[in-house]
Amino acid sequence: MNDQPVDEKAKEAVDYFLGQSKKYWLRLANRQSQAHLAVALLRFGDTATPADIMKSIKERSVSDEELGMFWRDTELSWWWYRAPIETQAMMIEAFAEVMKDDQAVEDCKVWLLKQKQTRTGRRPKQRQMPCTPCSCAA
Repeated sequence: MNDQPVDEKAKEAVDYFLGQSKKYWLRLANRQSQAHLAVALLRFGDTATPADIMKSIKERSVSDEELGMFWRDTELSWWWYRAPIETQAMMIEAFAEVMKDDQAVEDCKVWLLKQKQTRTGRRPKQRQMPCTPCSCAA
């Protein structure tokens, strides 16, 4: 946030919401939002709270040599914040940026690749992505 400082008119509101985020992050109902918050707080200069958030997320994970790092709380849902692939991608970004934990990033990638191998074509985005280059060429 050094290249884009907060406007003075908005500083009070931003500081208020950052304070609320630091105080109530445990009440967020899903991992994706917690990871978004960790990355945002880090970019606003906080290092302690994002580390705590990611430590909590990692403690709730399951690690398997074949399946990588994943969470058992995934459920099928129409809500964007429950999408397992997008959530895993956010976990990768957060572990890389906040924790600089290369092993966790690689373990999360293993799970993501396993999903690609076993679930291709089940979700609309997965069906659409291979078709996009075809429609551009037509």
